[in-house]
Amino acid sequence: MLAGRTAERATVPKDEAAETARVELARLEQQVIAAGHLPGDTHRGLTSSTTAELSPPRLALLPVWIAAIHGPKGPLRLMVNGQTAEVVSDAIPMSWTKVALVVVLVLALLGIVLAVVLGGGALLGVVGAVVGH
Repeated sequence: MLAGRTAERATVPKDEAAETARVELARLEQQVIAAGHLPGDTHRGLTSSTTAELSPPRLALLPVWIAAIHGPKGPLRLMVNGQTAEVVSDAIPMSWTKVALVVVLVLALLGIVLAVVLGGGALLGVVGAVVGH
């Protein structure tokens, strides 16, 4: 319970979270230096030294929905921001067979709609012209 509400416990130790924040800040600093202060499109051998003094982390109550789904490759954890509706996940599994099936179904539906709109004879003429008969 946090602020009288059911909340998820912190899953990352404080020291590990602080180190992750320091590494991310150093990476972002290098990106800013490379993009804004170095001439040209490419660079090599860029080094920088970053010191970050972070205040102790505290738990916060944020509007986030968390879902754990059991997928074919193991559990998948989805997080949805309650304010922006942004979905965050490590990797969303995708079946290329299902994607291809959806594409074929959409093309078949488009063909049926064209057959109704153009009439059966006109569609056969179009298909014949495309195929080359």
